[in-house]
Amino acid sequence: MNPEYDIAVVGAGLAGACAAALLARHAGIGAGRIVVLAGQLPPPVAPDAPPDLRVVALSRASERVLRAAGVGERLPAARLCAYERMRVWHESSAPDGPGALCFDAAEVAEPNLGYIAESAVLQAACLDSFSAAGGALRIAQVRSLAIDGACVRLGLNGAAGAGADAGGEVLTARLVIGADGAHSLVRREARIHARTRDYHQLALVANVHTGRPHE
Repeated sequence: MNPEYDIAVVGAGLAGACAAALLARHAGIGAGRIVVLAGQLPPPVAPDAPPDLRVVALSRASERVLRAAGVGERLPAARLCAYERMRVWHESSAPDGPGALCFDAAEVAEPNLGYIAESAVLQAACLDSFSAAGGALRIAQVRSLAIDGACVRLGLNGAAGAGADAGGEVLTARLVIGADGAHSLVRREARIHARTRDYHQLALVANVHTGRPHE
């Protein structure tokens, strides 16, 4: 049996989209032989939209990965913010105490330490790079996975609104990448064990307008 695809990436979040873009550009696989299966895609980010609350800090290493994935040139400069210094401290100590970790771009003769970027903007750029390299992007929900000697079979949901038992398409691939989140169906169906524990921590995320430049 000849599988439909060489690689199927389940999940189009930042991890899956970036992995797919890298594979499409560097794995030496023919155009159209890599597919990304996305349950849904985020809406496009308008150029004048306020900054999204979900952001990531990109280091130099992350920049190199994104450049290799063909993403760097697809990121709008207006949606990036360079950071030159970083200070990390425990709640029980003072920000300027001896236990604080301090990073400064000037100490390593760099113009900055990296960039703060919105997750949705990065995700869109990764998917755009993947599609431009010939990758196939499909909106489909994976409901089952079966592995045999020839390939991996992915059962996809049928028509919108149909239940899990409703007839749906079966997609085949030589390799499946599970990038479908913390409660991964791929991991569960492949019987890959994962040990997890609750940190019992909460985080508050907000966009802040400062009275003076924060530098």
